[in-house]
Amino acid sequence: EIDSLFFNRQFLGTTSLNANWDDAGQNLNIALTADRNHLRVIDVTGDFTPSNRAVDFNIRLSDFDLISLNPYVGDIANDLSGSAMVNMTLDGALDKPQLNGSINFFNGAASISYLNTRYFTDDDVRIYRNNFYFDDFSARDRAGNTATVNGSVSNSNLRDFYISLNIDANNIECMNTASSDNEVFYGNFFGTGNVGISGSPQNISLTVNASTEANTELYLPLYNASEVVSSDFLTFISKEEEKEEADLPTPGKVSGLELELEIDVTNDAQVQLIFDPQVGDIIQTSGIGNVRIILDSDGDFRMFGDVVLSQGEYLFTLQNVINKKFKIEPGGKISFNGSPMNATVDLDAIYT
Repeated sequence: EIDSLFFNRQFLGTTSLNANWDDAGQNLNIALTADRNHLRVIDVTGDFTPSNRAVDFNIRLSDFDLISLNPYVGDIANDLSGSAMVNMTLDGALDKPQLNGSINFFNGAASISYLNTRYFTDDDVRIYRNNFYFDDFSARDRAGNTATVNGSVSNSNLRDFYISLNIDANNIECMNTASSDNEVFYGNFFGTGNVGISGSPQNISLTVNASTEANTELYLPLYNASEVVSSDFLTFISKEEEKEEADLPTPGKVSGLELELEIDVTNDAQVQLIFDPQVGDIIQTSGIGNVRIILDSDGDFRMFGDVVLSQGEYLFTLQNVINKKFKIEPGGKISFNGSPMNATVDLDAIYT
């Protein structure tokens, strides 16, 4: 008897474990219960046979706090919250157990670590022969936009897990990062398209094919780029060109994650090229094009593709004394061929 049982700092309640030997069946009859606020939170009953290490249990968990599982989700996800109801059976032997049943989520939520996005669900996951199946599993972002998940998380005797999921997203938040997360490329990305997730938890691969939606804002700091501003009378050339080229910053290492994004950029997306964040030397524009973004498991970040500009503004600053706002003429282009720091910007900006 335990008057107050906690699991990872989460209160489960008053707990009782009874074990009785059945001499006729040569097995151990076990009953485990936990009650919290007049609710049976844990109800496990079944038999264990020592001679062949066989198990035969019925397991029911009610209002189980997902926050208690945070230590086990690794680097890919974090900040689990909400609750779940678990109904399943445990059969087989201890070295080859077999789970069957379901998990129903209530206000369940989790954040994807690298993308810094949070998703919510009230759907259920099916368990069959230890594998977890997502059948038209519905999730939503913080704005209520939805995605449908299909696929599985398979394993071998509850070891060596492998993830294979396909996500169809409709205007869902795919990324919400700041410069502290990745100083080479960051922003808020809403997209419609398809996401594939595959691999083991230690080596996840994400493949995204999507088009940008409204409220998308992408930021590309180009602090080390050479800057040329021309008019009919004057040409300003940054002296930074004459200095030895500084080492380009790289995004923080993301252990065990490979990311490949194929993005159709639409005019709904706002892109900012930041030359000097201190004094506001910024190009803010929108356009159309196709961009491929690759992040490998070593943390190498690359971008490829072109964006043809439709409109935008350039705030030109000179030693923070002269501040002029230029209107970007349609038809300019931003080209990526590897490091975002080496992007080629070709545009006309007009000051009226």
